[in-house]
Amino acid sequence: METMGIEKEEKKLLNKLKKSLPGMGLTMVLLILCFIFSFFTCGTQPQAIVKKLDGRGFYAKRILVMGNNLITLAGEEMGLKELAKSDFKDSNFSAKIYSLGEISSIEFDQDASLPELKINRKYLGTYTIRLQGHLGTMRLYIKKKRLRGYVKFHTWGKRAYEPLKKVSIKGNRIFFIRSANSSKAIKRIGANVFFTQNFTGNFNSRGTTLKGYMKNNRGERHIWEAKKKKR
Repeated sequence: METMGIEKEEKKLLNKLKKSLPGMGLTMVLLILCFIFSFFTCGTQPQAIVKKLDGRGFYAKRILVMGNNLITLAGEEMGLKELAKSDFKDSNFSAKIYSLGEISSIEFDQDASLPELKINRKYLGTYTIRLQGHLGTMRLYIKKKRLRGYVKFHTWGKRAYEPLKKVSIKGNRIFFIRSANSSKAIKRIGANVFFTQNFTGNFNSRGTTLKGYMKNNRGERHIWEAKKKKR
């Protein structure tokens, strides 16, 4: 899929490169384009968030700086607040070229350099969650030194796995965000509208139950609760 997206952008990239690299012959530009194509389709690179001077930004899968140009596989551009609530996996990526003069910062995922999390392991695991009459599964776990989680509601939408955002546990208190802020995310999970839900809750002393409130982007508050599944 990624390769097909690049092929669709080849002509646009070729034209932009010819304009941005004056004095180079067509053969040299084609060689550069072949190098870029290989860079995009081979190997791995940490995901990044690219912020622009106009107050917008996007997720990027690959970053290549060539002269005064940034060449990348970029997701949809959106406002920075909206980007913070969105998820990397929900972006539609395509090959694009930007002038470095448009870019304010590039932030790479630095999971490998993070310190070990100090979280009581009794809070991790799989829970049955109840929200607004819907039952589902919630899992809390650590991956690449980050606290992560997902929910999957069995009686709502497409019963899809939804990665949670900004998951944190301090003491016996938990906070996370569940949201769908792109057309792709809405389609994937089966929602009807964009939404953002902020969850707060408290574990019991044994770490087996959770109870708290969810506040959505309309200002409504709803009780939610979860109970850890037995192994």
